[in-house]
Amino acid sequence: MGRFLDGLACILGIQAFNTYEGEAAMQMEALARSSDKVDEYYTLPFEGKELNWYSFVQSFVKDIELGKEQAWIARKVFQSLAKAIFEVSRQLGIEQMAFSGGVFQNALLCDLLLDHATDNEQLYFHQQLSPNDENICFGQMACYQISQQAQLSSVEIKEESVLSILNQNVCA
Repeated sequence: MGRFLDGLACILGIQAFNTYEGEAAMQMEALARSSDKVDEYYTLPFEGKELNWYSFVQSFVKDIELGKEQAWIARKVFQSLAKAIFEVSRQLGIEQMAFSGGVFQNALLCDLLLDHATDNEQLYFHQQLSPNDENICFGQMACYQISQQAQLSSVEIKEESVLSILNQNVCA
């Protein structure tokens, strides 16, 4: 996602080269924050097991060609990502979502997620671990631990929350 945002920032004319990790995406976030709230979004269809980026990028480029304001387009990008996350989670029946990696240092994206969440959806953000990509491996360890516990007990884990399993086994 980080490289995708860097690419969009380049196309939008914000910055072509990063001098540090995520620089262009952070500049796009700052620009997006200067725009009024955007109710529009770029479509990002979830087809099969993949996101179809084609219509997103096509509409993004069209907005640039139409001369739409940079800040408005940037805000629309983050609005679109938040909407896509919820569309995918709802299609898959996922109500508990944990957000990790460098892209979720983006305060605007996190705010949009919190704004769009329903009462049925539980969102988890960094509190005890740093918000960088090393949490991907932490999530992988958690999935492994959960699968091992499920195999040992020979039952599906439905009633225990992922967080309690993590606290008991992975974080100990």
